[in-house]
Amino acid sequence: MQALRCVLLALLVVSSAPQATRADDSTTLSTRVSQLTADYRAKRPFAALSVGLLQNGQSHTFSYGQTGEADSQRPTDGRTLFEIGSISKVFTSLALAVMVERGDVNLNDPLSRILPDATLSEDAGNITLHELSTHTSGLPRLPVAMIFDALWNRDNPYVAFDERRLEHFLSSWKAPDQRAFMYSNLGAGLLGHALQHKAGLGSYDSLLKSTIATPLGLVDTTVHLSADQKSRYASGYSLKGLPVSSWDFNALAGAGAIRSSTDDLLVFLKHQLNPEQSPLGKPITRSHKTRKQTKSGVIGLGWLIVEKDGRTLFFHNGATGGYTAFIGFEPGRKQALVLLSNTADAFARDNSLDKLGFKLLGDLGTTPEPPEAEKTKDR
Repeated sequence: MQALRCVLLALLVVSSAPQATRADDSTTLSTRVSQLTADYRAKRPFAALSVGLLQNGQSHTFSYGQTGEADSQRPTDGRTLFEIGSISKVFTSLALAVMVERGDVNLNDPLSRILPDATLSEDAGNITLHELSTHTSGLPRLPVAMIFDALWNRDNPYVAFDERRLEHFLSSWKAPDQRAFMYSNLGAGLLGHALQHKAGLGSYDSLLKSTIATPLGLVDTTVHLSADQKSRYASGYSLKGLPVSSWDFNALAGAGAIRSSTDDLLVFLKHQLNPEQSPLGKPITRSHKTRKQTKSGVIGLGWLIVEKDGRTLFFHNGATGGYTAFIGFEPGRKQALVLLSNTADAFARDNSLDKLGFKLLGDLGTTPEPPEAEKTKDR
């Protein structure tokens, strides 16, 4: 997730070239993926790229580059962990859907009901969980105070924004006259914070594990890394190849704190493609339902959705200080894609991985072309 700027999600042209590979021809598929990612990798020779593709029920992982500092480099593979930034919002919204299905909350519950002990302005108290999930609460992308945090601490801009500061902001917040779609890291982080407290859990990580990771068998989707996971964690780099620190989230963990691997995200996307076979089938189906219109498509619970010519593509992307990520799936074609990279610039516009994601989906599976997107991405 970039702390200060949003990046265009599209203006991306999906290739109209004929499909050149088959999912059961791994050699040909490997060659094609290598060709399509060659330019991206050539411009980042110091970094790693992990590609996961799901077609016709078969998972394929293609990994390039090394992770770690020069004295501890190790090959990238499907179990290498990366920060996934704003893709965390998809998980936060699915946690909401799980809790709705369990009867713990309703989509239209206001914050005043979910956080009864918090000091909230009247406008903040009236914000609903549905509005937080669909970026229609009227909340800004980030509080002004957090923008100053980012200027003073570019290496770790979210770490100082704790529960006390979040409540202080909400205690005097006034809603704008219009509550149209406006991408908000603050709103997504607040959603995770509210759900965590409603569930009586001590951390967002516990919420993630109890509602999603454990039921779906996601062993490497987490906020806090174990010793083994730290040994498989990719070091982050700037676009110039300089080492950068990981980002630590505090009260806004639901907006971008998750780390995960290509293998885990392929499992997650398999459940998205086949909700009828998933233990979270009903919440997943609920999260796919279109909720609000945007200038470039529609949004579900967390998912950005492109609909064109009778076809539907779900996707989300993300970035932190030294990591970029992209996931997408097309139910009609039963295909999904994961891209994870350990290079980024949190304060620069770089949608190279997004372009690569749409290109791969297009060339390898002929997905619909996303229309021009508005500025929804503040990674």
